[in-house]
This record gives sequence, structure tokens and C-alpha cells, in this order.
Amino acid sequence: ADAAAAVMTGAKGGVQPTLTQLEKLGITGVTPGNLMAILTAIAATADDGSQLDTMGKLQGLTSQAAADAAAAINAINSGGNTSPDDYTKAGVSGVTGNSQSAIEDALSGLAGGGTLTAAQIQAVVDAYNAVLAAAIGTGSGGATPPTPPTAAQYAAIGVTGADKTPGGLALLGSAVTAQSSGSVDSVAELQNLTNA
Repeated sequence: ADAAAAVMTGAKGGVQPTLTQLEKLGITGVTPGNLMAILTAIAATADDGSQLDTMGKLQGLTSQAAADAAAAINAINSGGNTSPDDYTKAGVSGVTGNSQSAIEDALSGLAGGGTLTAAQIQAVVDAYNAVLAAAIGTGSGGATPPTPPTAAQYAAIGVTGADKTPGGLALLGSAVTAQSSGSVDSVAELQNLTNA
């Protein structure tokens, strides 16, 4: 009963079912790698649960979401013509039309590119979004200073040497903050700032 209730709650955008709960219901094809995509699909159904009120409907939605996730991850890894919706289908959040090209630039240069999982892609998205959020430009006036990216975030997108000297990371953060997001939307631009 708890597993079924979790599916219905998930349909309303509330607490989602766990992988174990879906398995207890007899739903097949759910893996740790595609769980987020499946939960996103569940949340996108009607709030009244009418699209998930039979095992057949739930299994159908799960199978379709898993297939869509696999196809989307393949498209992302191949560098094909993708959209933010493809990232959503893959179970990856935070990709917008404004951030997609920067994120894809980072993905294309990573070791293991072409075989990245949804979790690895999500880590790159989160890291690059932190960089883009920090790049507010010098004309921001009295705006609250953004949180500078961490060395781990720079490394996640393929920038090397961000913390090679004491104080270097803080200086790089200050340099990124002084840029507009359009000036740091490629790994090469960030690497040039790091090397300066």
C-alpha cells in the first residue's frame, strides 16, 4: 500500500516512490541510472493519478520513460542535435536554452565522453551552472556577490589548475564574477582565465 500511495503522491508532484517501492509493485526496467527519468515522467502525469491507476499504465509509462532516457543519453553522448527537453528525458535537470551550449562544450571534452551516465552528466550541468551563476559582470552594482565556483566544479567541467597556487582559486572566482556569462560559456574561455 505504501508503494502504491507513493506513486500517487509522485503524480501530484510530492514525495516520489523509491526504486525499491517500484520493484515491490512488480514494475520492471527501473535502474538507478534511469530512476530520475522515470520519476520525472511520473510527476508529469495528471495529479489525480488517472494515468497511473493500473499496473499496466504504470509499467507502460515506466518502459517508455526508460526508453526515452536511454535514447536521450545516447543523443547527448553522441553530440547530436539535442534540446533541454532531451536532458529532462534523460533525468538530468538544470539545462536551459541559455546554458546548453556551455554544458555541451564541457561534455564534449571530458574523458569518457560518449559513455557518460545521467549522474555524470548531471554533475557537469550542476558545475557549469555554478560558473554561469557566478558570472554576473562588473556592471552589477550593489548586487549580492555570487558564490564563486569551487575547484571541484571547475574540474568537473574540464578546467585544470584552478587551485594550483594559494589564493589562485579566489582570484579565479573574482575573475569569473567580473565576466558576463557569455564570456565564460566555453571551457577554453575558462581555461584561459585560469592560465592568466
